[in-house]
Amino acid sequence: MLHAFGTSGISWSDQVGPFSKKFDLYIPDLVFFGDSSSTNTARSEFFQAECVYKLLQELNVTKFNLIGTSYGGFVAYRIAHLYPDSVQKLIISSSAVNMDPSSDQELCMRYNCQDIKELLCPTTVDALKKTAGMCVYKKPKVFIPRFIWADYLEAQSMKNYREKLELYDGLVLGKADSPPLERVPQETLIIWGEYDVVFNIRWAHQLKEHIGENAQLIIIKNAGHIPQLEKTKEYNRKVLDFLLDEKKE
Repeated sequence: MLHAFGTSGISWSDQVGPFSKKFDLYIPDLVFFGDSSSTNTARSEFFQAECVYKLLQELNVTKFNLIGTSYGGFVAYRIAHLYPDSVQKLIISSSAVNMDPSSDQELCMRYNCQDIKELLCPTTVDALKKTAGMCVYKKPKVFIPRFIWADYLEAQSMKNYREKLELYDGLVLGKADSPPLERVPQETLIIWGEYDVVFNIRWAHQLKEHIGENAQLIIIKNAGHIPQLEKTKEYNRKVLDFLLDEKKE
């Protein structure tokens, strides 16, 4: 289970209970997130994919399913392509692996910023609130004190700040000169929030067309970029239904 850019493996906490009843879970912090780091100078999603794969090999995990959300979806897609014999099923969650530069341009225009990295790597509490707000369809009614935002900013956003900026710059996906996106051979679930403003829903439909008959698309109603948190029960049920379709106990 691979997390998004602005957080770490702990973001899957609402999935751990239901999913662990059927599967052994591996929820790493990607390199330069959480407490994960590296002396390697590589920064692409290919490097992240290689790290995840080598970790699983060290744990003697040779066959596995993958789920990745947002940035984690970029990494998951690369793993599925690079190691097709190991990946059984793939879930791409709110992750426009097929995006082009227009995706970032639209988001910058919508949120009045000069550079997408202002949203990906906020440096102030107010900027963090803006980033969090763009990820949800409806703002939660629970009041979150400012000191909680400040703690999160220090623990997640500002940690390895320079390296995170480099990770964005090192992405191969989504650049003007990116090579054509490979098709993955695995049975793939694409799952998306209906009102995702980070990655417009059109990318989900285009990705399904790109992958072809091996892909199915599920849209979660009344959810934004993080349906796994906004519509947890529905999200968990849809993902488990997909994974368990051919799994025999």
